[in-house]
Amino acid sequence: SPHPLSKKMNSEEFLKSLLAKRLRIKIKDGRVIDGNFMCTDDTCNLVISNCEEFLTQTDVDETERNPKFNTANIRTLGLAIVPGQEIVSISVIKEFLSKETLEYISAEKNAVIQKDW
Repeated sequence: SPHPLSKKMNSEEFLKSLLAKRLRIKIKDGRVIDGNFMCTDDTCNLVISNCEEFLTQTDVDETERNPKFNTANIRTLGLAIVPGQEIVSISVIKEFLSKETLEYISAEKNAVIQKDW
């Protein structure tokens, strides 16, 4: 199947295509944030979970060469909101939910589930 970005898509379609993926986000001040894309708002701010923040691209490169690389220039953020206007680039590192799980979630959100209390 063709790559999702091989056709023209609007920004909303593009962001939807990134849901449930681990992203690398480069922002204007030079920092790089890796994290799981959870959701966005109407101004394209991204909510990212399980984040790591790298102060420079050099820190990213060193970490990829040596996973045990340790520096004060890398920190764990947990949950973060990345302002859309600060984003320079977004790349996909990997999916963090299986295709089957995503299909199940999509089907369930349209179903009414009742529980006996």
